[in-house]
Amino acid sequence: MHGNSRARAISAGVAATVSAFTLLVALPSSAHAAGEGCKDKNGDAKLCGEVSNASHLAMHTTIKLGSGSDRCDVWNYDGGDKQKWVYAECTQKKLSSGGRRGGSGVDVDAVTFNSEAYILDFHGATTWKAKGVWTKIRDNETATCGTDVGLGVPFCRITWDLG
Repeated sequence: MHGNSRARAISAGVAATVSAFTLLVALPSSAHAAGEGCKDKNGDAKLCGEVSNASHLAMHTTIKLGSGSDRCDVWNYDGGDKQKWVYAECTQKKLSSGGRRGGSGVDVDAVTFNSEAYILDFHGATTWKAKGVWTKIRDNETATCGTDVGLGVPFCRITWDLG
């Protein structure tokens, strides 16, 4: 499948494959406690944004959204579920398949797959994101990413980390 045909097929199959993804792909669990090194501006303990990549592809993260020599095209710059597009300065860091980043003093701000479009489950709302479109995650959120078995594309689920 090429270009628009593949995008249409994936878009049409997103809702149908979300439950299949949940059953067929084992995602790593997120486990970190509040205050493992992340601090707010007053020095008090807080949760850190975190990501795990169990997909078949490398993905990219940034811990410096708003500064850096790279650019990130973020669809939800305020971290909410509504579109607020900002083409922001950032520092992109590759995260290989099987990798984790965040927690223990490292606060991940946003995630993407630069090489392929991905399915995004943002607190239960499932959408399709083009390659290179960044999703902002807040300090108390975790991005758990894998591969949709039916479509063979990356999938990220954003959830609250309640510590």
